Amino acid sequence: MDVSRFSNWHRLLRAAAYILRAVQRFKGKKALQTTFLVKKELVEAEMLIWRQVQAESYPDECTILWRNLTEPSKAITIPKSSPLYRLSAFIDESGVVRMNSRIAAQPTVSYNTKYPILLPRKHPAVYLLTESYHRRYQHGNGESVCNKMRQRFHVPGLRVLIRRVSKQCLTCRVKKGVPHPHMMAALPETRVTGTIKPFTHTGVDYFGPILVKQGRCLVKRWVALFTCLTVRAVHLEIVHSLSTQSCVMAIRRCVARRGFPETFYSDNGTNFLGASNLLAKQIQDTHENYAVAFTNTNTSWIFNPPFNPYLSK
Repeated sequence: MDVSRFSNWHRLLRAAAYILRAVQRFKGKKALQTTFLVKKELVEAEMLIWRQVQAESYPDECTILWRNLTEPSKAITIPKSSPLYRLSAFIDESGVVRMNSRIAAQPTVSYNTKYPILLPRKHPAVYLLTESYHRRYQHGNGESVCNKMRQRFHVPGLRVLIRRVSKQCLTCRVKKGVPHPHMMAALPETRVTGTIKPFTHTGVDYFGPILVKQGRCLVKRWVALFTCLTVRAVHLEIVHSLSTQSCVMAIRRCVARRGFPETFYSDNGTNFLGASNLLAKQIQDTHENYAVAFTNTNTSWIFNPPFNPYLSK
């Protein structure tokens, strides 16, 4: 059978069972007339697959073991270069190569556990078998698959095979996949220039509202947060409302304490847009009483684009 044509262990096993049933009918022997397969046929098909796998992977070793079984007086030792040299291999009554173990005298352990079947790691049929165990145990921990398989089979480098099956499993790749992190852009000049005074480039935003007790009632107040984009210094101002005039007054108090900044950075809030428009109008109309207290000709206001990860131009 060409095992490489199958992508599922159960399909391979059932195909082998139907082939054996057809061979029995061609030989004129009495075969089951049912359309479904029984346990005996599946067991025989499984032994057939293991004999083929071992004959393809260990041809010289199988020949030596068969000769030792049929001619005990002319027993030949498996060469030291063989992977089966240290495994005490033998052939059972089904023609399958098995391995001796030290628990042969244990009465409560099954025959397959005492004498596990020797299988190569790189054969396609063994890969399909490992994948079936991987799916049977819900794509879980690899040690669970390793434990269950070792109760019947001995596969050198089994954990390596289990990891390869898990990496190629689409369900596991979707379950364990993580988004690829994007490379962050370089910081803007305003964030890395350290030779200027604090609050030369200032970011402004609001947080709140905060409930403040005024007399016998609670009123809402907001806090305007001014932060220096270079040294991350913080200046806080209380804002009575979200109006443009309240924003202007908070900025005037900040400028009176920290000095005139070169640039203001903010989001596209309506109060910030109104403050910026008011600033432009004040400069255009040359209202010096507001312009001197609020800004000068060297100050500009920059609005960040939506979803910007950090303050930038």
